[in-house]
Amino acid sequence: MVLIILILTVVIIISGIFIFTYQRELLQPKQQNYELQQEEALDIQEFSKKMTFIVNVPKNTFEEDIVYFETFRPEGLKSFKMEKISDYKHKITFDIDFLEQGVYVDDNGERIIRYAYNRNNFGFITTEYLGETTQTDYWDKLTRKISHPKQGYVQEDLVERWKWFPQGEIDFKTQITPPEKFMERINGKEFHSGHVLNDLYVSGFDDFFNSTSKHMREQEYTWAIISPPWQWVADSPPKVANSIELGIDENPNYPSDEKLIEHIKSLKKEGIKVFLSPQICCTVIDTQNRNDEWWNAYFSEVERFLVHHAKIAEVSGADALRVDTFDADNREVKNFDEKMEQMIKNIRKEFGGEIGSGTSIYLSEDKEPRGIIPPVEYFTFGDKLDFFVISIDARLSRKDNPSNKELAEEAGNLIDRALPLHEKYNKPIIVIISYASIEKSWKGSAFYDFVEIMNAPWIGEREWKKGKYEFSGEDQARTINAYFEAIEKRPWITGLYNFGYWMWEMPLAPDMSIRGKPAEDLWKKWNEVIYEDD
Repeated sequence: MVLIILILTVVIIISGIFIFTYQRELLQPKQQNYELQQEEALDIQEFSKKMTFIVNVPKNTFEEDIVYFETFRPEGLKSFKMEKISDYKHKITFDIDFLEQGVYVDDNGERIIRYAYNRNNFGFITTEYLGETTQTDYWDKLTRKISHPKQGYVQEDLVERWKWFPQGEIDFKTQITPPEKFMERINGKEFHSGHVLNDLYVSGFDDFFNSTSKHMREQEYTWAIISPPWQWVADSPPKVANSIELGIDENPNYPSDEKLIEHIKSLKKEGIKVFLSPQICCTVIDTQNRNDEWWNAYFSEVERFLVHHAKIAEVSGADALRVDTFDADNREVKNFDEKMEQMIKNIRKEFGGEIGSGTSIYLSEDKEPRGIIPPVEYFTFGDKLDFFVISIDARLSRKDNPSNKELAEEAGNLIDRALPLHEKYNKPIIVIISYASIEKSWKGSAFYDFVEIMNAPWIGEREWKKGKYEFSGEDQARTINAYFEAIEKRPWITGLYNFGYWMWEMPLAPDMSIRGKPAEDLWKKWNEVIYEDD
């Protein structure tokens, strides 16, 4: 009897446990559902305090492009990176309170938000196509507007095309075909094929160091020139510095040596060699009627500037460095030859790569080539260098439609202006050219103003078309091809660069860059011939 009672007790206990567990399992989903409903209610409540913008972008938007939402803030015009939610769709969500801070009250008393979309955080230069809008209009008003911030609202927009882009497919091909062979260079020298990257820095470039380096490798370029600018910040005594680091100025400088090194290393990572060409630009100091003491101080500052960049070149793995004395020469600086020899020694102590110096085609008032500047006589230190550079933007022809043969012949004539340098010092010559993607590009600086062309992307598209220059990617390609043809026959020329390469495509921009244009297609064809055995 006792045993039966004991068994019944155990059964009752087990049954109780089972029932309790079963009831708990039944109740738990209800509790979870209640918690989920609470979370959903909170999400809805939070969503109601926000506003979302979604934009659909054109199919010809490049994969690496980053879309930004640009609007007014109390501190000025600001851009905000959007989230890419599909191939051609981007999204951003703001707190209503945040948007309220940028509300604009128009003449009718309506509270509105003004905004626009741009590529790659470069404002008006890379914004959506805005028709008649000028840069001033853009900064004053932007292009889109919506009534006061709406809680929980989703605004969906469409960008029909980007500024400096066509409506549909991008035509960046050329029918020009290089020869099948490229003559070997003197002393088996490697040929420099590349670009002078745009010689300014903006923070929007940061996200494109790597993608641009990868793009250059895919186009089979082998070299890139980076030209970090510093400024004269004082003249008595002369002092040169990165004005950003002094808090004096903003762009076009790299914000720090570290950022410059980061850029160089991004190219090196992709196998692109780097030619560092530091410049002193954008400010002018008075060099007239200066005494020997002042010129000695000037020369010392230039040397400090170059040695500083030699150290950067070494630590970053750059492969070549340009030295320049700017306004100092043997007419102004006593013992110039000895000073130059010592300066080059000091640079070589810090940098193990190649060192070169440069000259340019000198143009008369009527824009005719008259020689090179500095002249051969200036380079008394030429035997201490590894190479020379010649910069050319002179006219190849006065004709509106010259033959390719005529263009190549004149390109050769211009290049030959540097032949005396090669003959005197037996050093190779590298050519840097600057020809715009406009009609009659071959007319060079005799036809167009360099600064005006370089500033073209900052102008409104329709505003630009009212001017005197028309875009032509093909005429730029013909001009560049003329230089390649001339160089192929001159083995003492060991490189060709074009000035002004951008960090992203602007295929219809009438500036110097060839990126995303027919000239880039041509350049890649030449690269395939030049490096066919590599």
